[in-house]
Amino acid sequence: MPPHAHQGRFMLPSHSSSTRIWTGILVGLLQTGELSSQEEAPGAPKIPPAAALTPVQAQATAKNELEKLTGTWLFESAFMGDRSLLTECWTSELIIRGNVFKLARFMGVQKDLNGTLVVDPGEKPKKIDLKVLELDLAEFNIPLKIPAGKLEGIYQLDGDRLQLCIAMSSDQLRPATFQTIRLQSVLLQFGRIDPARKNTGKDWKAQAIDAEGKPVKGAKIFPFMTKRDKAAGQPDGPDWHYTNALETGADGTVTFPSDLLKNGILCARDLQKHTIGYGQDSPAAEHKGMVTIPLQPETKVQGTIASEEMRKLSKPLGLTYAYLEKNGVRVASNVSAEGKYEFFVPPGNYSIFATGPNLQSKSVKLLVLPETTEVAPDPIDLSAQRTVYLQGDPAPELKSIVGWKGEPVRIADCKGKYVLLAFWGYWDGPSIDSLPVLIDIQNKYNAKNLMVIGVHIDAFGEITNAAKFDQRTNPFKAAKWGNREIPFPVALASGKQFDEYKGDPVNGGPAALYGVSGFPSTVLIDPEGKIVSSFPGTDPIAAEARVQELLKKDEK
Repeated sequence: MPPHAHQGRFMLPSHSSSTRIWTGILVGLLQTGELSSQEEAPGAPKIPPAAALTPVQAQATAKNELEKLTGTWLFESAFMGDRSLLTECWTSELIIRGNVFKLARFMGVQKDLNGTLVVDPGEKPKKIDLKVLELDLAEFNIPLKIPAGKLEGIYQLDGDRLQLCIAMSSDQLRPATFQTIRLQSVLLQFGRIDPARKNTGKDWKAQAIDAEGKPVKGAKIFPFMTKRDKAAGQPDGPDWHYTNALETGADGTVTFPSDLLKNGILCARDLQKHTIGYGQDSPAAEHKGMVTIPLQPETKVQGTIASEEMRKLSKPLGLTYAYLEKNGVRVASNVSAEGKYEFFVPPGNYSIFATGPNLQSKSVKLLVLPETTEVAPDPIDLSAQRTVYLQGDPAPELKSIVGWKGEPVRIADCKGKYVLLAFWGYWDGPSIDSLPVLIDIQNKYNAKNLMVIGVHIDAFGEITNAAKFDQRTNPFKAAKWGNREIPFPVALASGKQFDEYKGDPVNGGPAALYGVSGFPSTVLIDPEGKIVSSFPGTDPIAAEARVQELLKKDEK
């Protein structure tokens, strides 16, 4: 399952993107010249020493530990603070032979980062020093080098799993715990390659384990969980819906098809013991065909979404959507007609992405500390969509359209029908996921006084005709749209050919005409050709309910 770009899924970086990501880190932290050995600052936290060993004993213990570390290791995770670096490490391997190490294909470049290591397993936590050789990054076409020197850290070895927390420069103190601090240390986790094992890639296993590493029976394993309140159309039944959920057996495992991991993260939840955890796709997981999910006591996160701007306009808030994101991947959602949300999470760093059909979007950081039972974030205040100010105005004709997929359509020719004007782009994961909702609406209601018109916004200016549109979107047809063609016309807008809306390749052109500032967005036009409101085009339940409401109104 190679990494790819789709709604937070990992993407191997191009040299240019790697340069942007790493140049700031390396230039700022690994300064030109040699790195000096770290001096412990006065008052710095001391790592308590273990029982003293004689020099001979210490040397023998270190040699034995290096033998245990010998092997080829693949990344399970990589973090700097709350930022995942796994994308940049995806093709790398850590190879240890005695006291010599090599980080192959470092940051996706062809050269390797080489050096030696010194371990002190007599300390708690165990100490490790990486003595790196100079690495010239001329491959990035910039005069940048990682200088020779020493980086200090700690490590933990548990069978075929290795965890390192390493200071990012000689100016930083040796980490005292396995907690990474942004721009100061990185936390790296590896799994050892088993030469006898080869994953076919078709079927995977996931295992839920408790805090002691024991298998958990009866846990649900799933990629996504959803909750909507009754007012937002929740059918009778459990509060939470678990997408494609499986239940673990006595050994704590389930077998699942590889596409269940297409977004890169699986969740496990034990409803009886109130524990929850996440497991992530990684090079190590792909080698083993196994995702391990450690369960921890769950924390309840409860918050609200509001809009002071909508209140001042005397407009209803409408539906709100809150998405929980882990490492950039959406793992849970709440739909509410009352502006409420709740999630259950293990300790860690998250983002909450809040939005609504009439509201602009906002993402806020969330830190959940261990041994916390409940968290109440500050209310998330969202601005109104610009579309709100256009309600009641005549719908303008689309401008800056460079081509069509399907027959061209004029808004004026659609009078007498409700029109759903759907703004989206192939480059946007949620847009791709929303297409099946619009396809279903078009197929079901086209004969009932309603039609869909797509507006594809191409920020890169590459798509100017139907053939180029097909080339970009065909890969999603099987993966996301059930091998279905788009049954409605799609206007093609190029970010490089906007008329009077130059300067904004995404929100200019037809998007600016309709006040669209986020993707995907759907605008509802009534049979008189006037803008009514935004439309919940990403939510199949809310979309169906809104269509039924419109058609019943039209029958009266």
